[in-house]
Amino acid sequence: MSKKVGEKKFEYFVSDSNISLLKACIDSNNPALLIGETGVGKTTIIREVAKEKKKNLVRISVNGSMGVEEILGKWLVEKEELQRLKRIKLMTS
Repeated sequence: MSKKVGEKKFEYFVSDSNISLLKACIDSNNPALLIGETGVGKTTIIREVAKEKKKNLVRISVNGSMGVEEILGKWLVEKEELQRLKRIKLMTS
């Protein structure tokens, strides 16, 4: 099966409902998680839909050992800041 999205024609299975869902995610600024084997066109289809919608694309390659910190970052509390927060907690208790 082939499907045309934007200017590109895809020679593999891409359903109209999945493209519609992807476009709805982009229109509403919601994230989309695409899961599939290597080479099936996940990156290509999202890149083309984002380009058609004139939206920026942020691509994150995820593996099994990746944690939230690698995507969102983490906040490290300095020892002095931790002590200050504990004092505030004691004062408000």
